[in-house]
Amino acid sequence: MTKHYGWAKRPMLHRFGAIDPHVPVTFIYGSKSWIDSAPAYELQARRADSYVDVQIVNGAGHHVYADAAPAFNALLSAISDMVEEGDKDDGDGAEGDGKEKDERPANGSRG
Repeated sequence: MTKHYGWAKRPMLHRFGAIDPHVPVTFIYGSKSWIDSAPAYELQARRADSYVDVQIVNGAGHHVYADAAPAFNALLSAISDMVEEGDKDDGDGAEGDGKEKDERPANGSRG
């Protein structure tokens, strides 16, 4: 992922265009992280017609989930709720292709 002193070997900025613009994206950074959040803001500007959110968690470093677990968990819960609400708004999630929606258990296994 990185090459010599933390410079990205394959920067996300150059590869992000391959992601469907209908896919919502949220970037989560710690305010004290060594990872630069500028590319996320640039992607947000480049994809003005897409949902791109950038969240900065105050006081957290690179490991936001460990450094600020309550804030991180609250963000993930809000993102999950938003995605779930979006799925409801989209109907059956099949976009009219006649396929049934994947009904996996919450743990992701196929049963």
